[in-house]
Amino acid sequence: MAEERQDAYATVAELSASWREFSERELPYVKATLRDASDFLDAQLSASGRDPAGVSPGVLSLVCRSLVRRSMGELDPTGAEAQWQTVTDPTAQWSAPAVTHSDFYLTQWERRMLGTRVGRVAFSGGADA
Repeated sequence: MAEERQDAYATVAELSASWREFSERELPYVKATLRDASDFLDAQLSASGRDPAGVSPGVLSLVCRSLVRRSMGELDPTGAEAQWQTVTDPTAQWSAPAVTHSDFYLTQWERRMLGTRVGRVAFSGGADA
């Protein structure tokens, strides 16, 4: 069994440098979310038969930061106008951000960087034998 990791794959300073500054009030949440994202990465790597020690620390840090940014509600990584959802009822109409936060998930690009999805799976049809 692999040795248990003690720290997150990314630090608050790295996340701040690549995204935004965090208030003192946000810091405990950010630190916990970085640890949770790191645990999620460990689980994904383990499920695919990969040892986290075999993945570049830079890749683990990058993917960890991306998971946290999505989880904390980054609406648009380009900084462009956020996507909005318009809600209408019989008496009013208003707009709200279409996505305000997310569960952890890996994009196809991230899975390829981690080496958890490098090939394609093919299934044959259930032909009569």
